[in-house]
Amino acid sequence: MFLVLRLLIVALLGAGLGLGSVWFVLETSALDAGTAIGPWRVQTGETGSDRHPYAAARASREGRIGLGPAEGVAFEARFDAAGQPFNPACHYTIEGALPPADLWTLAVTDDAGHLPRNPAGRTGFTSRDAIRQPDGGILITVGRTARPGNFVPTGSLASLVFTLRIYAPGLSARLPGPELLPAIRRLSCGPASGVRR
Repeated sequence: MFLVLRLLIVALLGAGLGLGSVWFVLETSALDAGTAIGPWRVQTGETGSDRHPYAAARASREGRIGLGPAEGVAFEARFDAAGQPFNPACHYTIEGALPPADLWTLAVTDDAGHLPRNPAGRTGFTSRDAIRQPDGGILITVGRTARPGNFVPTGSLASLVFTLRIYAPGLSARLPGPELLPAIRRLSCGPASGVRR
């Protein structure tokens, strides 16, 4: 009887730890091994031979379809150029060059992938609707209060994630350096954060 009880406890403990670890890796991207280029991290494991099992499971659960190597590369940012995590009460600029591409898109979401709700219905920009800088680069501002130019209102998002997808065949084989990806800088923060830069 004592042996059966011990086996039952071990089985329940194993099941609890196993299910808990699965929940943890699906809820966070901490174990995803993506290449970092400045503040941007390459989203790996969605397609191709480097398919990362945790990222693939998360993409399946969320209904996302990744880019194949022949399509381009997706980058994700959760930190600014100073290495600070994004604060939804702050304004940020995404500014700089982009690699030559057929198309690029920039989306603003929260950690769970929800898009911001705002009167403008603006959730990001593409190479087809963003106003370019004289040197061909981009300057996009993200925050809660309106700014001139390319602006994405974040509404009431409780967290921020920027996803940049560059549709350029062959780009995954030769990733761009930091000089060919835009920098992310914090501008100013609302009174809730008590921070101003």
